[in-house]
Amino acid sequence: MDAIQKSFWLVCIGLAECVLLLIGAFVLFITIVGQEHAVRLAKLALRVLTPPASGVKLNVTKHAGANILWLIVLGWLPALYALIMGFFMCFTLVGIKLGLKAFRLSAAMAFPFGAQII
Repeated sequence: MDAIQKSFWLVCIGLAECVLLLIGAFVLFITIVGQEHAVRLAKLALRVLTPPASGVKLNVTKHAGANILWLIVLGWLPALYALIMGFFMCFTLVGIKLGLKAFRLSAAMAFPFGAQII
C-alpha cells in the first residue's frame, strides 16, 4: 500500500510541485540577490517528490521579506495547486491520507523560506 501511495503522490502532486518550484528557483537565480533563496527552493523542490512523513514546521519570520515577495510573485501558484489536489485526493480511498498531507504542504509552498518538511 505504501508504494501505491508514494506513486500516487508522485504522479498527482510531486512532479507538478517540483516543476513549479524549480521554475521559481530559476527566476530567483537570475537575480543576484535571490541566488541564496533559489538554492533553498531547489532543495525544497526535490523534497516534495515524496510525501511528508509527519508534517511541516513553519518559521515565517525567519525570512519575512522573501516569503512575502515569493507569495505575491509566484508562491500562490504551488500553494493553490497543493490545496486543489489535496481536495481532489480526499475523494479517493487511497488519497485521503495524502490529501491531508497536501493540505499541510500547501503552507510550505506559500512560505517556503524557513519551512521544514518533516
